[in-house]
Amino acid sequence: MNRKSKIVFGAIVLIVAVAIVLVIVLKKNVKVFVEGENLMNVVEQNNSEKLQLTCLVDSQQEAEEIAEAYGIEFIRFDYGVAEFQSDKSYDELTEYGKKNGLKQLSINHEQHILEE
Repeated sequence: MNRKSKIVFGAIVLIVAVAIVLVIVLKKNVKVFVEGENLMNVVEQNNSEKLQLTCLVDSQQEAEEIAEAYGIEFIRFDYGVAEFQSDKSYDELTEYGKKNGLKQLSINHEQHILEE
């Protein structure tokens, strides 16, 4: 394979990879927007689907306390990562957490990808 063929092949692989990512993103209704200088991903929930969340914690007890403080459901704790789910929106939870000095929650993107 000569140099030109390698470049063309690499470009094709890149285009296919980008197309796959776009299909996944569009299929999951992910909206990306810029707020100030921060890039945030917000996943639109179906009415029947709960938002899957994670947070780095030191213990299961801390995870349960976070769930109680946010009013969300604690799912499990494993290797320093707590998993939660909620019917509330990510924006609502983020605002509530900032207002009350709580640890920040993150959307569990891995869970959304695995559910596909």
